Order: sequence, then structure tokens, then C-alpha cells
Amino acid sequence: MKKDSFIKDKKKIVIWSIFVYAIVINVYLYVHILNNFPHLLNDFESPYLMIAENMYEHGKYSYCDTEDCVPDTSVLPVAPIIGYLVFLIFGVGNTALEVLRIILMLSNFGIIILAYYIGKIFNYKIGCAAAFLAAADVSMFCWGNNFKPDMLYAFLFTLSIYFLIKFVKVKQSKKNIILASLILGLAVLTKAGLYMLFPLIAGFLLVFLLFVKKESFVKSLYYVSLFVVIQLVFIMSWQMRNYHA
Repeated sequence: MKKDSFIKDKKKIVIWSIFVYAIVINVYLYVHILNNFPHLLNDFESPYLMIAENMYEHGKYSYCDTEDCVPDTSVLPVAPIIGYLVFLIFGVGNTALEVLRIILMLSNFGIIILAYYIGKIFNYKIGCAAAFLAAADVSMFCWGNNFKPDMLYAFLFTLSIYFLIKFVKVKQSKKNIILASLILGLAVLTKAGLYMLFPLIAGFLLVFLLFVKKESFVKSLYYVSLFVVIQLVFIMSWQMRNYHA
């Protein structure tokens, strides 16, 4: 019993050491850039920030507030809506911008935690290695500090992958497939291009369920249909909005 307890404690120390390492690296880089390259932390011309501010001040999803201003159809809605909600609570100003920066930096830490849990599904050592590699990727810190949605998109996509891997490796449940598809839908509406991935994922799931898990065709089609329908709701809703706009 003492040996098992020692091993568990040792494992906790390793993963917490990785997480503390990530925090130290991020804080150091933030202070270093703030003191030497402050302009890199202030990308105030980010399109989603401009649209979020216009939504807050004028109620329009666009870059301008005139009567003949055309609603924007190029910037995907998840990041502007988050910015809009932050502006509603804190107003437009430095406080709101720092809150947005914190959200993006927390997305960075969230990816490190998710990398650990995704790897841990296979085994503990893979989980630690995945978390360390994620923590060592200092480029994520830069994306988390320039007011672009890349960090938020990466977090949502990683979270979706986590539930997909749980569905494949742990349990083929309706909950896992619905959560994976819902979160992937949010990621699709955060940054363009990811929508092309969902047909490949749907095809993989169908093959996996039919030929690896030997599920019935009806049950396999049910799970895949859940995934596809949720994706289509996200994608087609935004397309219909753009058509109407």
C-alpha cells in the first residue's frame, strides 16, 4: 500500500512540475516581451476585437456603424461573441483587454492539461510527454497574447479531440460523440478551414465502428449521424446567416 501511494504521489509531482514549468515560462516571456517588445502584446486592430466593440456600442456585427454598412461575413462568430460578452461586463478599455488576454492564456494552459489527459488514455508516460511538449511550445504563448482567436480555436479543437479519443479508446457513448461534435462545431466557427475535417472524421468513425468494434450498421450509422447533424447545424446556420446578411 505504501509503495502504491508513493508511486501515485510521484506521478502527481511529475505532472504538477510540468504545469508549474509552463506557468513560469509564460510569466517570464510575458515580462520579457512587456519590457522589451511591448508592441507585440497589443494587436488592437484584430478584426474580432473591432467587431466585438461595434456589437457592444452599436449592436452591429460589422466594422462600421453607418446605416449602409454591410454586416461582415468573413470573421467567424465565436471569438467576436466572447469579446462582446467581456465588453458587456467590463466595458471597452484596458480591463476588458486584459480579461481577454487572460482567457487566451488560460486556453494555453488548458491545452497542456488536455494533452496530458489525452496521452493518459494510452498510458501515464505518454500523457506526461504530451503535456511537456505542449508546455515547451512557447509559440502558443505568443498566440495567446496578440488578441487573435488562434489560441481559443486550438483549445476547442484539442478538447474535441479528447472526447473523440475517449469515444474510440474508452467508451462508445452518445455523450462522448455529442460533446466531441458540439465542441468541434464551436472550433469550426472560431477559425476557417476546420469544417473540411469533419467529413474525414465521420468516415473514420463509421469504419471504426463497423470493422473494428463490429457494431451493427444501424448503431454505427446512428453515432455517425449524430456527429454529422450537429456539424451541419453549426455550419449551415452560419451560412444561412451570411446569405441573409
